[in-house]
Amino acid sequence: MANPNPSPATRFKVGDRPNPQGKTSEQRRLEIENAERATRLHNRMLASLERELEEAEEAGDKAAIKMINANILKLIKDAQDRGLGSPEQLIDHRSSDKSMTPQVITRRVVDPKSDGTGE
Repeated sequence: MANPNPSPATRFKVGDRPNPQGKTSEQRRLEIENAERATRLHNRMLASLERELEEAEEAGDKAAIKMINANILKLIKDAQDRGLGSPEQLIDHRSSDKSMTPQVITRRVVDPKSDGTGE
């Protein structure tokens, strides 16, 4: 927990930046602009894919489903996650040498009054 009342000697002075080597406002503005651009492109790609599938379906082309591949599925899933507010990041805790592979932990409860015979 942060100190709610730090010493005046250690507080930031007026005009000091907490992270002087951090991003500039211009960098942050460009990141936001690029995120908005990516969202528009994402929307256009999904709309185009939807139109192509509908047209193929209307023409009776059953092979249209073959255009769905891993990249298309990821595009759809990302759009759903962003739109529904449920992004998830999976983390693989394993290491290549198995040194960090999760181990089973067994918990044994012992009654201190018992003599250990189980009776």
